[in-house]
Amino acid sequence: MLVVSFGRVPAVGYARPYSAFDWPHQSILHAICDSPTFKPGEKKVLMLGTDRGSFNANNFELAVVRERLPLLVDTTAYEKDLGRLLRAVDATSFFVYKEGGEPESTFFNQHFREVVGHVRESGLFEELLPPRELPDGGTAHVFRRLTR
Repeated sequence: MLVVSFGRVPAVGYARPYSAFDWPHQSILHAICDSPTFKPGEKKVLMLGTDRGSFNANNFELAVVRERLPLLVDTTAYEKDLGRLLRAVDATSFFVYKEGGEPESTFFNQHFREVVGHVRESGLFEELLPPRELPDGGTAHVFRRLTR
């Protein structure tokens, strides 16, 4: 962690320094915050459905702090109970995930397919932005929870 924090990275696999310039975290976050769903002073929850080396909740949190955006970042990565996970996703304002590119770890997001299917098919969410191509060949998808 110390080595990554100060920018000298040996070949350690998952541990990588945050790079605001290689990945479109900030442009995705600004597009979310520019949507008409925000009221002054309001913070919304963004749930990240992917946990990969460069596209994960920690990197999105760093971008939120850097840009001082009104978002709280959460992740689906560690929850093992599908029911609890779907309730958390349904309570979030935005859901972001990555499809393709660098493969997901087998240790995290054990219910990735079920959660993405739920977001796409439940009728509770709509795709907010067109899919965005990412540096690793994957595609970012951004969904907004519909208000009732």
